[in-house]
Amino acid sequence: MLQQINLYEAPPEYDPWREWYPLPQVAIGLVVVLMLLYALAFWQHKGLQGELAEVQQKFDETQRQMESLRLTLPPLALDPALEAEVLALSASLAAKRGMLETLNIKQVTNTNGFSIYLEGLARRTIQGLWLTRIELADGGANVGLKGQTAKPEFVPRLIQNLANEGIYGGTEFDVFSISHDQQDGYMDFEVRADLGVDD
Repeated sequence: MLQQINLYEAPPEYDPWREWYPLPQVAIGLVVVLMLLYALAFWQHKGLQGELAEVQQKFDETQRQMESLRLTLPPLALDPALEAEVLALSASLAAKRGMLETLNIKQVTNTNGFSIYLEGLARRTIQGLWLTRIELADGGANVGLKGQTAKPEFVPRLIQNLANEGIYGGTEFDVFSISHDQQDGYMDFEVRADLGVDD
C-alpha cells in the first residue's frame, strides 16, 4: 500500500492584526489611564469647590457678626478734655517754634550778660547825678538811661565819660532830653542810644 506525503506547505495568509498586535493594547491602556486621571481631577475639583463654599460661608458669617457688633457699639465721640489738651499743646508748640525761628534769625550780640554794662556805668559815676532807670535791650544793643541831676551839664559829662568806657565805646546817644522838676528842684533827664544791631 502506497501513501503519498505532501511536504509542500502553503504560505500563511497576511494578517495585519497579528503584525500590530501590541498597539491596540497600549492604546486601550492609555485611554484607561487618562480616564482614571480625569476622574481623580474631577474628584479633587469637587472637593476644592466644597472647601471654597465652606470658607465663603464662614466669611459671610464673620461679616454679619462684625456688622451686628458695629451696630451695637456706641458712636465714637471726641473727648473734650483731650481735644483741649491737643489745642493747648499745638499752641505751645507753635510758640516754641516761633521762638526758635527768632533765635535762629537774630544773632545774639551779648554773650557775657548785662553785668559788664552795669560795671561800666558804676565806674563813671558823677556826684550830683544819679540814675533812676537803666534799660538794656537786644543784648545790650539798645541802651536807655533815665535819672536826675542837680546841674544840666552833668548829663553831657556822663555821656563823655561813658565814651571812654570800653563797652560803650562808639555809642551815640540819639535821644537827649532834660526837664526841670518843680517839686524838688532837680532836673529829670533821659538819654537813649541804639548801637545799630538790626532786628
